[in-house]
Amino acid sequence: MECRYFKFVRQVAIEDFELCEIAQANLERGVYGEGILNPNKENGVAFYQQRVRGAVREVFEREKKERMAFKQPRVNIVEVKEEKSVYV
Repeated sequence: MECRYFKFVRQVAIEDFELCEIAQANLERGVYGEGILNPNKENGVAFYQQRVRGAVREVFEREKKERMAFKQPRVNIVEVKEEKSVYV
């Protein structure tokens, strides 16, 4: 029983690998392009993309806040006639 299962899993992996190679070749030739995911058959891919998109946005917003924290108005020291330094 266990041997049949492993043979089946191996066969599926081989078929998946072949399909991926064909799809990649078609992408490179311009035959196959990006498209809308099938919500019934590709929900795992959609879920993964949503997770990645959310993580990227989260990092972007955090880095944006950090950049804003470092952007402080420039302070120039100007000499005034009374020999005092004044911040402008």
